Amino acid sequence: MEQLTFLRHTTKLSIAGLALDLPAFFIVSVGMLQMMLGMPDLSETIFTSIGLTPQSFILHPIIVLGGMFLAITMNAIPTFRIRLEPQNGSLVTIIRTELKFFNLAVLGLSLFLLCSILLYAFGENFEIVAR
Repeated sequence: MEQLTFLRHTTKLSIAGLALDLPAFFIVSVGMLQMMLGMPDLSETIFTSIGLTPQSFILHPIIVLGGMFLAITMNAIPTFRIRLEPQNGSLVTIIRTELKFFNLAVLGLSLFLLCSILLYAFGENFEIVAR
């Protein structure tokens, strides 16, 4: 019975993680569609069709990045266990991963979205200057 209660708890965490990932997923998917279709005004069209403006609260960087970091944290805690043990005069670290499908899926999605946004920001702002 205790295991079933914990399973429900981790499922709730994965659903909450998905909800926190929605703004980042929306931004990344619209950006990828815009890039693949080659239509520079596509993001404006999609944002205005659902009633969002660039100044919208849900598209604020703190909400987007904070939601991703919260989703990563909320789904990493029930998935990974870290234990430190002294053994023969040294400290041994044991990292155990529990196979919880929904938590691992949300964790993977969150990390993919975070990497996508950070790589885009780096590529957009990186400039090679000739000396």
